Amino acid sequence: HTHAHTRTHTDVCEAYDHQAKKVVAIKRIRRLFEDATECKRILTNICLLNRFDHDHVLKLLDIHIPFDTTMQFDSLFLVLEMADSDFTKLFRTPVYLSELHVKVLLYNLLVGVKFVHSAGIINCGMKPANCMVNQDCSVKLTGFGDARTPESGLTTADTNTSRGADHASSTQATSSNTASGNPTGTSTSDIGEWRAKMCVG
Repeated sequence: HTHAHTRTHTDVCEAYDHQAKKVVAIKRIRRLFEDATECKRILTNICLLNRFDHDHVLKLLDIHIPFDTTMQFDSLFLVLEMADSDFTKLFRTPVYLSELHVKVLLYNLLVGVKFVHSAGIINCGMKPANCMVNQDCSVKLTGFGDARTPESGLTTADTNTSRGADHASSTQATSSNTASGNPTGTSTSDIGEWRAKMCVG
């Protein structure tokens, strides 16, 4: 399907990865550089998806750009983990969800949110369309374009990026491993350093 958001357009299709031997989703982002704010959101989302490694966060498997010797490309291809649907489509589908289904979906959603928060990130783009869901009731979060750190109070789309970098770089380190819902060991200082690099310029 095709989804238009501001001046950037995306197309998503299903494909089969012959090397990994599994079905994946390919997301084509067109008119990548036409809007600077939207471009920053896309870059933020890509970097966070690439950094996170958790069962309840959608996995970014690969990135491709069109072959162009002049590097004048304006499209980007993201290879993503495949999901059956999202909350928006699920809620519009005439299917019966039992109380157990609702509890499992909500639990899996909160596990994902807890992991993201334990990494020092607040997902301000949290909405049903960014909560992917599978038939086994597993939930995977995506859409981190407007993510921010609690200390900064700014997104990468804000114009005052230098102040955001100062706050992001001052993020305190925490030990957030399995006990706090972060099995990868990603700490707030790791994400803070990345955010500082992202915000500069």
